[in-house]
Amino acid sequence: VKIEYRGNKVKIVGHKFSIEETRRELENLFEEAKKGIEIDEEKIKDTKSLLSLDSNSNSQLDLLIQTKKRKIIPRSNNQKKYFQLLNEKNIVFAVGPAGTGKTFLAVAKAVAALQKGLVNKIILSRPAVEAG
Repeated sequence: VKIEYRGNKVKIVGHKFSIEETRRELENLFEEAKKGIEIDEEKIKDTKSLLSLDSNSNSQLDLLIQTKKRKIIPRSNNQKKYFQLLNEKNIVFAVGPAGTGKTFLAVAKAVAALQKGLVNKIILSRPAVEAG
């Protein structure tokens, strides 16, 4: 879809189904903003990513973490692989460059499990040896 705006008017151009989905998501963002929830770039990106999911595909919906505050979706192929492992395994060890989302996705998954009542508590630990 293409979103055009002038002043406080928004025009959505595209396929009928996509227009309806986009309108619904924009209205949800507007309602959240009216409640005082901050709508930042990250929240908009999450909404855009959710719209790109095929709603009929259960495998893609398995790649979604829903917390009380937001929906979290892996953005890269490596994050998707990591996320699938988090869903399938009890313990996952992840190594890689800083800033690639390893801790963020793991903590988001843990918070979602806590909020759903699947676990009673989350235990966070630090490395035995400090980096740097």
